[in-house]
Amino acid sequence: MTHNWQRVNYNGNKYFFEKNFDERKPLFKVNPRLTSPAEVQKIAFEKAKSNYYAKNLIKRNQAVMSWFIKRLESKNYNFIKLKFYGGFDQFDDEDTVDCSDLVSQYTIGHGDRCDIKNKVGLEIAHRIQNKHEWLGLANEVETSNI
Repeated sequence: MTHNWQRVNYNGNKYFFEKNFDERKPLFKVNPRLTSPAEVQKIAFEKAKSNYYAKNLIKRNQAVMSWFIKRLESKNYNFIKLKFYGGFDQFDDEDTVDCSDLVSQYTIGHGDRCDIKNKVGLEIAHRIQNKHEWLGLANEVETSNI
């Protein structure tokens, strides 16, 4: 949910940034490692800031997820919903496997602890097996305590 991006057209050139706004760093700074001009970086920063305060990323994610679930249902795909974050009404039903409590175990600031995240994967598999016994995988995945 945090992959925010900006597209900037500037002096006939197109630039693409994956840039998040961080309230802890509210002032713009030029990144000297980027090849884009400072003006372009500033435009991307201001777009990220504006999108952050307007909650556009959340709105975009909700619209995409709503469309995706409807698409799967309209094509009669057999799928399982896993919930890692709040904010999606489509994931608040009894069929959803809720894993939102696990995210805090491996998330640190703007990144993940992959060693912990890999261990959490076993718990996710266990929850899927318990919730959807019709899969017939009850003893297929070895699980462990985290």
